[in-house]
Amino acid sequence: MSLLSEDELEVTHRVIEKRVLAYEKAGRLGRMVFAISFACGVLSLPLGEKLGIPMAPPPSSSIPTIGGSVSMAIMVGGLLAAARIWNTAGRKHGVPSPEDRLFLRVYDILKDIKYYSKHQDEKEVYLRASHSMREIVERMEQYPESWSLGRLRLVANTLGEPLRIFRQGLEQHLLPFLEGGETTKLAVALEALEWLASYLANPHLGILSSFNQVAFALPRVERIRAPTFLGRLSRYFGPVDWIAIAAIVVLVLFVTYLGGTWGVEKGYLYTGGIALFGILSGIYFSRLRPRGAVYMPSESKPVTITVRQSSGDARQDTLQ
Repeated sequence: MSLLSEDELEVTHRVIEKRVLAYEKAGRLGRMVFAISFACGVLSLPLGEKLGIPMAPPPSSSIPTIGGSVSMAIMVGGLLAAARIWNTAGRKHGVPSPEDRLFLRVYDILKDIKYYSKHQDEKEVYLRASHSMREIVERMEQYPESWSLGRLRLVANTLGEPLRIFRQGLEQHLLPFLEGGETTKLAVALEALEWLASYLANPHLGILSSFNQVAFALPRVERIRAPTFLGRLSRYFGPVDWIAIAAIVVLVLFVTYLGGTWGVEKGYLYTGGIALFGILSGIYFSRLRPRGAVYMPSESKPVTITVRQSSGDARQDTLQ
């Protein structure tokens, strides 16, 4: 596997950017549809009563009223419409992978460093690149589930060490070098970014190993950073989990509403609603929660790379 040319990276950038923007636009639209429908469904209950529309059945009847059923249908319909929007966007454009989102940031950093290598008086360009790299590393720390290997020992034994070295190369070599403002090994950093962009555009173990080896040619600075609250929380809750929790909340509200129409006392309704939410959440997280698919970069033949040294000399290494 070899480095992608500048033209190949540019074409890849356009394709990935289109896919990511389309999916994010669908996500914003889905969230807006659900929020509006949920608000309309909740607000329609007191509004209907004020307008004289029966929203709750009389105590002697257990049949839901048309007004109450329509209100609940609006909320459920909004949730289904949001899920439909996300699924349609995923089928049409593809769901962006962690590599896709990271590639867009790395591509911009690569352009900035290339520009700075020719115009070293433009310090703001270098600062922008180092700031973007720090955001990448911090985001990987806050969302570790995007770079986890799952529970398969085969996958962990195959990819665990390369990915650990990959994270270390970003956190303890490339990021400290860019933030240090040094130019003695700028050519090495530029080559590391080229390998990184090539790997994210076309993930293969050979390209990943090439990046790791070039990145480790930069000075090492150990990075110690305590995880943030959001980082710890994000290890347990992903986007699909929030959708499931919203669906459980809607279902609990619907059951609570039915219980109220059947004359159940409020104290029992509140206790039963909390218990039902706990039971359904437990069932989801223990039985129904989807397991993230493990993406394994393809194997590749040994790669011979040339690492440019600051003195102008070159060193060739063969990667397995």
